[in-house]
Amino acid sequence: MRAGWSDADVDQFTRAVAVAAHGEEYKSRANASATRKKMAEDKPATGRPALISLLIDGARVVPAALDWLSIPATAAQSEAAPRTRARPWPKPLDAAAYYGPLGKIARGMEPYVEAEGAALLINLVITAGIALGREPYVHTGAQKQRANLYAVVVGETGDGKSDSSSPIAALLADVDAGDKPVTWDGMSTGEGLLWQDRDERRETRTDKKTGVREEIIADDGVSDKRLLAIETEFARVMAVMYREGNTLSPVLRQ
Repeated sequence: MRAGWSDADVDQFTRAVAVAAHGEEYKSRANASATRKKMAEDKPATGRPALISLLIDGARVVPAALDWLSIPATAAQSEAAPRTRARPWPKPLDAAAYYGPLGKIARGMEPYVEAEGAALLINLVITAGIALGREPYVHTGAQKQRANLYAVVVGETGDGKSDSSSPIAALLADVDAGDKPVTWDGMSTGEGLLWQDRDERRETRTDKKTGVREEIIADDGVSDKRLLAIETEFARVMAVMYREGNTLSPVLRQ
C-alpha cells in the first residue's frame, strides 16, 4: 500500500503469492481495505509479517515477490515495528576521494550529466579496474587482491541521479578497443555469465574416410576476459537469483 497500490491490486497480489506458496488461510483473512483503515487511523498493521506467517513457504516467496515487483523494503515493512526517523542523505564525498586521474574525469563530467557525483566516481573506478585486467594486485595477507570490484548504485527512481552507467558507456565509446573492457548486460544464470568469459575448447575428432585423428578448435572462446557487466535494474538480477536451481549468486561470489 505504501507503494501506491489500490485495495483491489493488493488483494489480487495476496492471492497470487498465496497460490505460489500453497497457502489457504489467506482466503478468510486477506482484506486490504481493513489494513488501509488501520494505517489511516495510525494503528498497527502487520500485513507483510501476517502474510509470511500464513503461507507454507511465505518467508521465501513474499520477499522474492516484493523484489520482483521492485517494491522497496521501506514500503513493505511492518507497521508494528518501531518507527524510526528517515536516515539523512549521505554527505558529499570528501575531496580526497577524487584523487588522481579518475577523480579529475569525474569532476569534469559532473556538470554535464544528471548522475550523482559519488555514483559516477564509483563506476569510473570499477570500469578502470576491469580495464587494468588481472595483472595488477596488492597483497592482503596471503591473498592477492586485484582491481576488479563490484558495486550497486541505489537512487530515487525517475530523477536521473541513479543513471550513472550511461555516462560511462558514452565515455567508453571513444576509447580504443584494446584499452577498454568488454561490456555486457543481461545476467540471468551463472552459466550465462561464465559463457561470456569462457576459455578456448579443443576436441579430438576422427576423419571417417581416412581414420586419422586430429585435434581441432571447437570453440575459440573469449580472448579478452576483461568483462564489465552492467545491470541498470538490479532488482531484476535479485529476482532471477530466487529461482530454484539458479547458479548466478554463487558464480558471482567466486
